[in-house]
Amino acid sequence: MTNLGKLFASWSSGRRSFRLVRRYGFAFATAAGCLVIQRWLWPSVALSPYVILCPVAALTARFWGVGPSSAATATATAGAAVFAYNHGWLTEGSGARASRVLELVSFACVAIGITAAVGHMRVTLVRARAALVKAQQAKQATDATWSMVAHDLRTPLDVITIGTAALGSRSHLAPDMEKVLAMMKRSTKRATVLLDDALDAMRAAEGKLRVEPAECDPRELCAHALDAVSLLASRKGVRLESDVSALHALLCDQPRLEQVLTNLLGNSIKFTPPLGVVSLYVDEAEDGLHFSVRDTGSGIPKEELDSIFTKFWSGSTGGGSGLGLWIACAILEAHHAQLTVESRVGVGTTFRFTLPKALELIAREPPEPSSLSS
Repeated sequence: MTNLGKLFASWSSGRRSFRLVRRYGFAFATAAGCLVIQRWLWPSVALSPYVILCPVAALTARFWGVGPSSAATATATAGAAVFAYNHGWLTEGSGARASRVLELVSFACVAIGITAAVGHMRVTLVRARAALVKAQQAKQATDATWSMVAHDLRTPLDVITIGTAALGSRSHLAPDMEKVLAMMKRSTKRATVLLDDALDAMRAAEGKLRVEPAECDPRELCAHALDAVSLLASRKGVRLESDVSALHALLCDQPRLEQVLTNLLGNSIKFTPPLGVVSLYVDEAEDGLHFSVRDTGSGIPKEELDSIFTKFWSGSTGGGSGLGLWIACAILEAHHAQLTVESRVGVGTTFRFTLPKALELIAREPPEPSSLSS
């Protein structure tokens, strides 16, 4: 099909032909406008009449594409040549005339180069935007699918948990059956944790991870977090320590913050060898309550410190979903706090964050002591 046939087919395609006419129309209007501006400025600013070709090429290529820009540049070149002729630029001596013609050709070549470069950038930008839209749509569809699957998985996991608990309550179970039930409980608990992490990760990525701050006792908060990891620490032979020196209550979403502390303590226990120590400290200052989780573990290599808070990071040893620290950061960011880390290989790691304190003082009597492992 010839170019004329392609143009006719495009013209007869309705909406597409309208867009084509609009693009060329605006390109010619831009060229005409630049020529008018040049003629208006000429008496006061003695520039070359061909300078106008560069902005014409750049503007039309950026907004209307290579084709309209080429047509507008050609129109502007002809208009600039007529303008130069009317003002005597092309009617001087042969030497000067040749110089003016060479100048016109040079500016025309520069305008063509600008048209090609800016037009290519425009095409690239349009394609990138289209690809971004497709990627966002694909991500939304994937997140919706995973969210539906995750919610549907929760029911069978609950059934398995209840079933194993019922079987475990029976007496006179064979030893091998007890081992199977214990394995089923661990696997179900692990699957539930992974499922909750996946749901929290999707909420955090979509900016839907909400917190409901309220006053809570930091000693109770720390006691609950330590209780949650005490069995893990006992099995590994890691000692847990805690010192909460706070006089004021804490403003936070307690279940969410317990999730953060449990995750930090669990990671510390995971990377701390037997007979090591994992400590949880809370200190009160003017700007709030300072939380720190310290361990005497293997430490984090310096080259990995910048990536530990990214999604799916699980350390050089691997293991886990790699979502725990990323979700902890998202929860703290929802509290307008930031999680920081300091680590030395062979010495240990310390995680810190600060949360605002409430106006009311907490009771003098501490909560029930946590069953720390030793």
